[in-house]
Amino acid sequence: MKLQKNDHHSTTSHDINFEKQAQRTIRKYVLLASGAGFLGRPLLSSAAIAGLQVMMVRDLCKLFDKPFDHQWLRVAIQSTTSSVFTQLLALGISRIPGMSRMASGFSGAGMAGVYTATVGEYYKIHFQNGGDLTDASLTELGNYFIDEFKRGDLSLTQFTNPLAIVDRMFIK
Repeated sequence: MKLQKNDHHSTTSHDINFEKQAQRTIRKYVLLASGAGFLGRPLLSSAAIAGLQVMMVRDLCKLFDKPFDHQWLRVAIQSTTSSVFTQLLALGISRIPGMSRMASGFSGAGMAGVYTATVGEYYKIHFQNGGDLTDASLTELGNYFIDEFKRGDLSLTQFTNPLAIVDRMFIK
């Protein structure tokens, strides 16, 4: 199943309220995850980011009235896997000759923020389209992440500049 933003249905005030609540939830966790990306220790950052993503998905499940309790471990495993991967990428960027320690911190924070925003948007759209945690997949999430690059919703700048992800979250 290809995940797409559902822009074709009529929008009610209830839908707008849900959208605003979902965006506030995602925004909160993006900012927290970006802060966790500054911790400077990849394993500690990964654990914090994964925990924040699990809490974000839990909050989105509550908002969209989707069951969470029996799927939390699956969400935790997916978030941990993805967080470790993004923090390893940030660590790789920090090893580029001439990269300052401060710039490498921004890279970790930027990656944490961008990926957390993508995770939040993925689940929000998945739930809006009638899905739940039992039919959400890491492959579908990865495809959504790649599609965001193709559409131009994400850029490399956002990975190295956490201010770019803040702009993305507040301009939407």
